[in-house]
Amino acid sequence: MRRLVKEGAFIADGRDLGTAVFPDADLKFYMDASIEERAKRRYNELKAKNDEITLDSVIKNLESRDHADKNRDADPLKKASDAIVIDTTGKTFEEQVDYMSAIIREELNLNY
Repeated sequence: MRRLVKEGAFIADGRDLGTAVFPDADLKFYMDASIEERAKRRYNELKAKNDEITLDSVIKNLESRDHADKNRDADPLKKASDAIVIDTTGKTFEEQVDYMSAIIREELNLNY
């Protein structure tokens, strides 16, 4: 992945990209939301495929995944010290993108 993005601008998304894969990135965002919000989003995705899924089971699954990711030996999930934290609770995808785009334009002095 590092080799593919040696030159030019790029946007990447992943749980350890700002700390393990691209620690020298010009800008890093750490996006978070309440467990309830994250579970509702995931539940709505899964409900179309599995009508027996419950919101409670999705919450438990996310909590388990978060715990495992934060406590794994290799590249545990954590916020990079220089990351900009964005709480996406209650925000639409478009609102999240607009907010990050504004920060990117301002921080990188882009005029478009």
